[in-house]
Amino acid sequence: MLPHEALQSQVQVERSLLSRVLGWLAVSLVLTTVGVYLSGSYADQLVRLWWLVALAAFGLLIATQFAERSGRHPLAIGLFAAFAVTEGLFIGPLVLAYLQAQPDTVGNALLGTVGIFFVAASIVYMTSLNMAAWGKWLFGAL
Repeated sequence: MLPHEALQSQVQVERSLLSRVLGWLAVSLVLTTVGVYLSGSYADQLVRLWWLVALAAFGLLIATQFAERSGRHPLAIGLFAAFAVTEGLFIGPLVLAYLQAQPDTVGNALLGTVGIFFVAASIVYMTSLNMAAWGKWLFGAL
């Protein structure tokens, strides 16, 4: 295999990985949106149980990592889905409070987040930048 063919093959693998990551991101955003939608129906109860929901989300995140590292991928996927919905329940009351107090704030935060994400994804996609080394730092930031 020639060097440029090896590089092209590596770029295809990295783009495939990027598309899988973006797919999982889309799934998690949809599930988080479901959680936010459900939180609107149960806003009064969630305000009282907010700390419990926060701890449940954190516990699900840790459990997802353990399941993934131990090779139990179906369990990890289920835990990830539960985490995404729980995260929506967690941030739902906050989003509702901000929407009532300052409706523009939520829209601006959404546009800023989407803009940063698309810029970062475009840079990775066009330059074939390997983000694997950033994994531990990004998980720590989560």
